[in-house]
Amino acid sequence: MWMLRINMSDRSYKLEDLPEAYKHLAGRALTSTIVYDEVPPTCHPLGPHNKLVFSPGYVTGTPAPTSARISAGAKSPLTGRIGDSLSSDRFAIELKHCGVDAVVVRGACRERSMLVVEDGAPVLGEPADTAVVPVRRRAYLRDDGLAGGRENHPVPKLNYLPPGKR
Repeated sequence: MWMLRINMSDRSYKLEDLPEAYKHLAGRALTSTIVYDEVPPTCHPLGPHNKLVFSPGYVTGTPAPTSARISAGAKSPLTGRIGDSLSSDRFAIELKHCGVDAVVVRGACRERSMLVVEDGAPVLGEPADTAVVPVRRRAYLRDDGLAGGRENHPVPKLNYLPPGKR
């Protein structure tokens, strides 16, 4: 079980054993615990000390229905607290099959970059035009409080490119 730490500022990475305290965690539990342990509570959510953490769930990569789940967590700019999001994608399965239980991203790029993990080694490079596409989401707060968000808030889209299609 591995943890991949990526520093976008100096374009470096480190692959390390998952700490013993985290070995029983996965998905939302792991992303929230890492953010709680490693992000200073007074840091600005969009500042350099925040971290973005990805972690596949416990049953990701198994034949269980809807098991291709991955959690993304960080300090939320909306609430100032730990926020997370869940997604289902082939990326989660591929990450789990690589033995990576968490990806911790920190720092900021000076220009647009794309992370590709090939043959077990992460590479930061320039993105292809179709690799990262800004998506617009319209969400609003209804009178009943069931929907929320900011209108036309840009949301990054992560795409998994299978081997041979990069």
